[in-house]
Amino acid sequence: MKRILKYIIALVVLLLIAAVAAPFLIPAERYKQEIISQVQRATGRTLTIGGAMKLRLLPSLSISIENAALSNPPGFSTPQMLTVKTLNAEVALLPLLHSQVEVKRFTLDEPVVYLEANAQGARNWEFTPGKPAPLPAASGLLIGEANADEHTKASNLSALAALRLSALKIEGGTVDYRDIPAHVHYALSGLDITAAMPSPSAPMTFEGKAQWNEVPVTVSLTLDNLSTLLAGKQAVVSFDLKSAPLQAAFKGKAALDSATGTVVIGTPSVPKLAAWAGKPMAWGAGKPPLALAASGNLTCGQTRCVLNNADLALDALKAKGAVAAGWGGKVPSLQAALTTNMLDVNPYMASSSAQLDLSFISDAQAAPHPASSGWSTEPIDLSALRTVNAEVALEAPGIRVQQFELEKTSIKATLSGGVLTLNIPKTALYEGEGSATLGIDARTANPAFDYSVSASGIDAGKLLAAAANFDRLSGTASLEAKGTAHGASQQALIDNLNGSGHLQIAKGAVRGLNLAQAASAITSVLNVNALSAAQETVFSLLSGSFTITQGILKNNDLVLTGPSVQAKGAGTVDLPQQRLSYRIVPSISTGLAPAKTADNKTPAKQPQALSVPLIIEGPFAALSIRPEVNAATIQQNIGAVKDQAKNIRDNLKDIKKNPDAIKGLLNGLR
Repeated sequence: MKRILKYIIALVVLLLIAAVAAPFLIPAERYKQEIISQVQRATGRTLTIGGAMKLRLLPSLSISIENAALSNPPGFSTPQMLTVKTLNAEVALLPLLHSQVEVKRFTLDEPVVYLEANAQGARNWEFTPGKPAPLPAASGLLIGEANADEHTKASNLSALAALRLSALKIEGGTVDYRDIPAHVHYALSGLDITAAMPSPSAPMTFEGKAQWNEVPVTVSLTLDNLSTLLAGKQAVVSFDLKSAPLQAAFKGKAALDSATGTVVIGTPSVPKLAAWAGKPMAWGAGKPPLALAASGNLTCGQTRCVLNNADLALDALKAKGAVAAGWGGKVPSLQAALTTNMLDVNPYMASSSAQLDLSFISDAQAAPHPASSGWSTEPIDLSALRTVNAEVALEAPGIRVQQFELEKTSIKATLSGGVLTLNIPKTALYEGEGSATLGIDARTANPAFDYSVSASGIDAGKLLAAAANFDRLSGTASLEAKGTAHGASQQALIDNLNGSGHLQIAKGAVRGLNLAQAASAITSVLNVNALSAAQETVFSLLSGSFTITQGILKNNDLVLTGPSVQAKGAGTVDLPQQRLSYRIVPSISTGLAPAKTADNKTPAKQPQALSVPLIIEGPFAALSIRPEVNAATIQQNIGAVKDQAKNIRDNLKDIKKNPDAIKGLLNGLR
């Protein structure tokens, strides 16, 4: 027994002596060349070690390398993909006997990583295994040659399960990323990382800070149990990112293919965030900052994430509900069901967005209206509609676009394969209600549109004032309209606009236009008071239908019914050329009452009404209104003139017999 014990002690002593002496007996150059050869075999790249390399077996296996560099393949901007000033690693020996890796210390000093996708589409982080570099003739290899066939592309989770990391530290690191074809450049500098994981079942901690595109960023991560994660189960995770352009945090549970928990994300400015990320977006000065904030309960799988109890904000716009995103199909998908506050889109509209303005035919505008520059020929790019599929439902107390406002509104939108369908099943607006649908087919560069609108009980005065700065028409309106258009610019859409509809306005007035006055070329002969200072045509009903063909609106059945005037009209509105050509035929009473009969009764036969057509024509910016007085008009009104002249003679004759008869004449002249 004592002899056996002596042998064991002697063997241990010899092993200790060998472990201590081995680094001195085997040349350091041999270690260096062996490492270089193995890297060449695994990556196809050349590893150079320009400084000293030290290897120690006791009390722990440790290695120190100075000034190492890994080469880039030909065709890239820099000769090296990776450079490291110093690398120090220390691994405990005894745990290796139990197939466990305990990294007591791993440090990198000033590592620099260059990641690049070159103009030919090649990426330098994709490795092609190569032949090992030739070794100098020597014996006593400490590191055996690896068999390339033993390497696999899949992650070795069992190795991770056997890993213990006491301390990992990176100081002064730099990561430079360039995508030449996409013109993208990211720069990460001043990278400092500390991490530890005493065992796979103990909490793992990670702390990092760096300058990302010259902006400080800090990241922290904790994972309570790596073993649970590697077993395919969810482990408790917390993550926190802080920077001036972006803040994000997650607390919950996560597995390799799923996560559940609470998430908070925000940025004070989306444009500044985009610029920081290397994707600048056009956003003019004076516009809202696009401050974005989102929070809620997040559930993620391999191809889909859902945010429930979502609380979203974009500047003053607020929304609550649920949002889901998926990435398992040909294009990403988005689903949302949200309730919002007042949706005021005016701050986000282009400054050049022109509102329909009919104030040039309103007496509220004294100055001449400038000539229109026509419809825009700027291309309309709707290609973004082909990059995502979506189903969105919104409930809003109101929507404001320029001066136009909808009250309580429901919106449902679906987007699939570049085809958008927008449905407003019900909305309240200007004391009435309505519904509308809009379809956009953006599958080609020449998008097609279709629409339908239905509204009733609308205050026409308020609607036209808000939508078109027009204040001459009032009443309660109902509208039915539908149509189609196609084109890649505003001008093309107007040129290819087709449709039909019907408009009816009850109990209203045309302010600033007295049809009786406008037709006074004949009536003034009989009644000077036809030139009413009120400048208003009151009506009980105004209605008409229309068709639109290639942008030209045509109406043949305009009817106006009022207490003092009846009118019919027909004409065209040439939207492409922005011109109006319209003919209104009013039937106007002269206001002179016929003479009473001998028994003081009104005669059965009433005088004929005057009918003088009015022509409204010209460009939108310079409309003119004139009576159509010609031989045909005069001939048409001869009967009415004779009737009124006869009434005058009869009234004058009756004065001698009955002085009270003059009252009838005077009443007619009022």
